[in-house]
Amino acid sequence: MGSSKIEIEKFDGKGDFGLWKKKMRAVLIQQKYTKALGDGSDFPELTKTADKQEVYETAYSLLILNLADNVLTQVDEEDSALKIWNKLDSLYMTKSLSNKIYLKEHLFGFRMDSTKSLEDNLDDFKKITVGLANIDEKISDEN
Repeated sequence: MGSSKIEIEKFDGKGDFGLWKKKMRAVLIQQKYTKALGDGSDFPELTKTADKQEVYETAYSLLILNLADNVLTQVDEEDSALKIWNKLDSLYMTKSLSNKIYLKEHLFGFRMDSTKSLEDNLDDFKKITVGLANIDEKISDEN
């Protein structure tokens, strides 16, 4: 089975980090490099050190190559895929009160835009709910 080249848009800090993260994780899974995002206990005991090092280095390079320059400068001092992943989480998966309020205002104030198709309106609504889910905010009938 040949390897296929998969390209995702570089994360520039302005787009939806949650969606980029999901796509990037899928690339790492497809290329068999997600073990680099763990603490090392995911590797079978008999895995050679050189093989582990290759996984760590390739995952690191995949992350670096899928970040725009302005985001790369934010994680430049990190020396492993796991450290980059965690730093990006801390920078862009903000669970601050202001972010929570902003997303809830958008959710509760959401109105269908008659100039958009139903599909586009539903996509806008889904983006809001995914944003809330990314910050672990549960949506219930009581909200």
